[in-house]
Amino acid sequence: MHKFDIVFLTETWLKDSDLAFLANSCPSSYSYLYKHRRSRRGGGLAILYRSDMPLSLADTAITPPPLETMTIQLKSSNITFCLCYLPPPITPTVYNTLAEFIASISSSNTHLCILGDFNIHINDSLQPISKDFTQLLTDLSIIQHISSPTHTAGNKYPGSHNYHT
Repeated sequence: MHKFDIVFLTETWLKDSDLAFLANSCPSSYSYLYKHRRSRRGGGLAILYRSDMPLSLADTAITPPPLETMTIQLKSSNITFCLCYLPPPITPTVYNTLAEFIASISSSNTHLCILGDFNIHINDSLQPISKDFTQLLTDLSIIQHISSPTHTAGNKYPGSHNYHT
């Protein structure tokens, strides 16, 4: 059995009434943080972590909708993790919200890991938003570690044009 240090979850669909489920899903000696979407069903974020890890929920600027984020800082190593979920569809206006948030958080954190579900098909260089996102990461000196589809349907939900990274 492998022991994890931290697990980041997007699209949890959890509500306040589901906290018992989340608590029961955590292995012993692990804790959790969560943030559910209040405005409509779906979405939501959760972070499960070893209880002995010195981390704190970081104070970030208010996240503009529809972007959902949770940011934690590991006190022992000064690493900041920002978990993001950006629900589809990704219009140019929605993309600009994401780009502004990433630029803002990257300017104030030297050791930053941004992860989550951006619903951007970065391996399709013909998509304008994919090009823009890749260029944003390059401009901010952020390294993209995922280079292949992470969705079981190969980046596409059957019957739609929603993309994942």
